[in-house]
Amino acid sequence: MRTFILTRLNMKDEVEHVTKLIDNISNIGFSGIFLTVRYSEYGKHRNMIKDVISTYRDNFDIAIRIDIDERNRNKIKNILTSIRKNVDIISIAPDKRDLAAFVCRDRRIDVIDVTQNNFNLFSDSMLRMCRENNKVLEFNLIELLYTWRDRRVRILGKLRTVARRALRMHVKFFITVSPESFYDLRNPSEIIYIGKVLGFPREYVKDSISIVPSEILKINREKRSRDFVLPGVKIVKRPERKEEE
Repeated sequence: MRTFILTRLNMKDEVEHVTKLIDNISNIGFSGIFLTVRYSEYGKHRNMIKDVISTYRDNFDIAIRIDIDERNRNKIKNILTSIRKNVDIISIAPDKRDLAAFVCRDRRIDVIDVTQNNFNLFSDSMLRMCRENNKVLEFNLIELLYTWRDRRVRILGKLRTVARRALRMHVKFFITVSPESFYDLRNPSEIIYIGKVLGFPREYVKDSISIVPSEILKINREKRSRDFVLPGVKIVKRPERKEEE
């Protein structure tokens, strides 16, 4: 049976607000979320994240996702070294071409956010690097729901351009609508419909909120295991032999 994952739920200062949203998200057809926090706020929210995860440990899959909001490459490298083994998903929204190229090449980064400020970075050559390094693009459509008339048309046109290129270059992607309140919630069927407006085929959008995030999460959790060697390869401990009497 296919399970759906909401790939972005932003962590807030109030645990109760987040848990109420998670309750509603679980009731509209999702089996898990990527609980997302900016790196600059990770220390402040770490204990709250633990509280949220412990609340749903057996009933709802919560992955930790870090959005790196640093723009200096050397500092980003240090951040990646410090957090990669502690979190499930790492994402970044590059704002310049040289940073985008660095992000595409570094295999420790999983997701590249497509925003209204970086549409122009996703050329065919950049998308080719994304594909070769198994990157995922994320299209967060929340802004489209609250933007009107000419501005919505401009944003939608740019998103469609990137979406067409991503499809042509066979780059994986997420479609999400990150809720800030109950009124922002969209169930999987609604997200699939919105994705079709971007020009994505229905099955591709369906995969983007189920198979694609599930596979990445599975691989990253395997990598964090002590027995991990390569994807699909683990250290198998020999059973201890009993001494002959």
